[in-house]
Amino acid sequence: MKHLSRGLACGLALVAVTLVLSLGQAAGAPSQTSSSLVDIQLTFDTTGSMGPSLEQAKQDGRRIIERVRSFLPNARFAVVSFRDFRNQAGEYQLLQPMTSDVRRIQAALDKLVSVGNSSGGAGGVPAESYSLMYQRSYSDSATGWRPAARKIVVVVGDAEPHGAGTAKIEGCSDTTPDPHGLNPATELARMRAAGRTLVMIRQVSQLTTSSLGCYVGMAALAAPGGAARDSGRGDLAQPVLNLITRAYAPVEIRADLAVALPGARAGYTLRLQNPNRFNLRVRELSALVPPGLRYQPRSTSGVTRRNPRVAGRRLTWPIGTSLRPRQTVALHFVLRVPAGSRRAVTTASATVDIGRGEIITTSSAADPVRVTRTPRGLTLGVSAGRSTRIRGAASLAFGPGSPLAGGRVLRGNFTVGYGAGRQLRLAARGVRVFRFGAPTDLELAVEVTGSSGFGACANGTTGRLLLRNSGSILRNGLVGDELTLRLGGSCRSGSYRWSNARSRTVGAVIEARAR
Repeated sequence: MKHLSRGLACGLALVAVTLVLSLGQAAGAPSQTSSSLVDIQLTFDTTGSMGPSLEQAKQDGRRIIERVRSFLPNARFAVVSFRDFRNQAGEYQLLQPMTSDVRRIQAALDKLVSVGNSSGGAGGVPAESYSLMYQRSYSDSATGWRPAARKIVVVVGDAEPHGAGTAKIEGCSDTTPDPHGLNPATELARMRAAGRTLVMIRQVSQLTTSSLGCYVGMAALAAPGGAARDSGRGDLAQPVLNLITRAYAPVEIRADLAVALPGARAGYTLRLQNPNRFNLRVRELSALVPPGLRYQPRSTSGVTRRNPRVAGRRLTWPIGTSLRPRQTVALHFVLRVPAGSRRAVTTASATVDIGRGEIITTSSAADPVRVTRTPRGLTLGVSAGRSTRIRGAASLAFGPGSPLAGGRVLRGNFTVGYGAGRQLRLAARGVRVFRFGAPTDLELAVEVTGSSGFGACANGTTGRLLLRNSGSILRNGLVGDELTLRLGGSCRSGSYRWSNARSRTVGAVIEARAR
């Protein structure tokens, strides 16, 4: 259930209650004083494998600085070099504290030198001193961070921190101990607490030892607004510029399901976050949809319920609302999937005013949606209720035919709690899918496998658990998920319904697997 970007991210009610800005809410006028204050630390892995990338960094340095300052005139930069343990050229170097002097920044970039470790470093392993660099980003006062500025740490590298896999950072695999006894997950959490947003650029070559997923996982653990991208040796400036811009107004788009049926409907949720200390003025949200897919009229919900302007494949929703710090604005829409599609990628964009007339546009692509007649299976998790609660998860598999014909339960267990000491345990015994896409409606046949405090409710009693996973966003800002449990026999009084339209308590996550 962790990989929400590969499946349906519906509900998440406990988060959405405070984060999603509903239709009609106002957040005040954008700040006119602090929006353009940003301090950016340009940080480079300068071990032997990074030589060609460093030469590109020197060439692109002035372009990065000038482009950032064109929309953030009060931006300042620091330059940091880091390597591996006991590297004869130094493990960590602050080449230039924060400054707005372009000549000093460029001079510091020109000092970048890649040096291999003839001493063998920490046992000759490919992991490097990322955790030390993370620690210094929030603890080294010599860097010169301004207290009121937005703080962004840009890292260009090709390896992992020591122990990133041991620390269970998603996508990372290294299990070697850190020479300084540092834990990368702990250091990233401290960066988050100190307001350091992490932008990771992975330089891809035959010597690269980290996955992009590891870089994405690390960026997600620091302060909000971080992201990771791959960059070849031919262009370093554009990925850096794109991610610095995105850090101010991170937009994302996710498909309800990673699988779509040909001729059916596919839902998407577009979210824009404000990780800054000042208000953002949201001008418009847009989506570039795959060829052949068409917008379903009157399917928009969330911050607006109006249909978008349609120009070819581009859908545009004028918004015109302010977004306060730490808030998120979201909308959901539905596309019709043609029968001939095979793979669909949708891209989202947001245009925002960050204050003083500074307009930026950020974008992000959704994970591809596979169009197939025969999905392999579903996994689902549910969480709902206050006084009467239900929790659980199930894994479902389907045969070669349509999933609407049914499937089999690989595993599925749920608990229902009511007050103190009253609990039902349920096991899923069968599944029937009524609709697949936007929305997804399914029914699980369940059986009581244990109870306490429910009187005569006997083991073996059967019933039904119905899940409606719509993806649409209600006026209270939550996703329109619904759960209904109906039990018969000696548990006939065990009928419950949970709905975000009433109690704001339903969270459901469904992921689909393609063949």
